[in-house]
Amino acid sequence: MTDSASSIKQKISFTFAKTGAARFFSHHDIMRHFERGFKRAGIRVHHSKGFNPRPRMVFPHPLPLGVSSICEEIEVELSEEYSLEELFKLLVPVLKPCIELKGMTTLNNCKRGRVVESCTYLIENFPDQADLTAANREMLEAEQILVERGHGKKRREVEIRRFILSSEVAGNSVTVNLAHFTDGAGRADEVGQYLARKLNLDWHDLDFTKVAMNFKK
Repeated sequence: MTDSASSIKQKISFTFAKTGAARFFSHHDIMRHFERGFKRAGIRVHHSKGFNPRPRMVFPHPLPLGVSSICEEIEVELSEEYSLEELFKLLVPVLKPCIELKGMTTLNNCKRGRVVESCTYLIENFPDQADLTAANREMLEAEQILVERGHGKKRREVEIRRFILSSEVAGNSVTVNLAHFTDGAGRADEVGQYLARKLNLDWHDLDFTKVAMNFKK
């Protein structure tokens, strides 16, 4: 099936949901699941050249482990042309039950993928709306919020307030829009940890779902 010499006939962005137990699948697990799905469906994916050709697939913004999403996307280069209806019919059965394919869009055959400008997340399961509103207001009024990222010798302090574009409370949940810059991006789990700390909660009890990806024009 590998055909590294073939030209790119199509570039498609596939939108899918990663929820339930699938939120604990790693980025590499999801990538392998798509690779196997395309093979089982008989869809010819364009491959890189070289000693170890790989399918030309890219995630605009991979999810952290444990975060759900209803709007994930994977951009795939194909070496044959297909109708979107045909692709959808071929892929849905082979991607279930791990992945729920929601739709697809034809992209220009550009070398680089699209660039994410921001992502919107829903953080749920806060117990008290009044205290949550106060904690959210305090977060937005803060000049800086420092967190530690990484492990061991790679552990470093990062200022995350600059990533928070907006944050709104509705009931016992927060909807937060986090920016992506060339030197880093906002993370919903860090926002959840900040708010949980203010409320004396265990942030592991919170649920995180990516609900929108916003791309640069």
